[in-house]
Amino acid sequence: MGIEVKNSLLRHYYRTKTTQGFSDFKCFYENAKSQRLKKVRVEVMVHPGSHLYGTDEIELLQGSWQESLGFSVRLISYSDIG
Repeated sequence: MGIEVKNSLLRHYYRTKTTQGFSDFKCFYENAKSQRLKKVRVEVMVHPGSHLYGTDEIELLQGSWQESLGFSVRLISYSDIG
């Protein structure tokens, strides 16, 4: 089952909130900073420290990226979903 179908079923048949988009962190940040982000709830995937990704993501995550967006974000981890 595709993620859009699953989210649609969750929103309409079982009262819950689901994400409206999915992105890697760098793409999310660039779109949010340029105000091209059109979704309210976005799931953002991060892999800090993974050898498959460069150090750009880690440096960005360690900086003041939240303050530069112009809107608030709520950070949750997998254990918060539970």
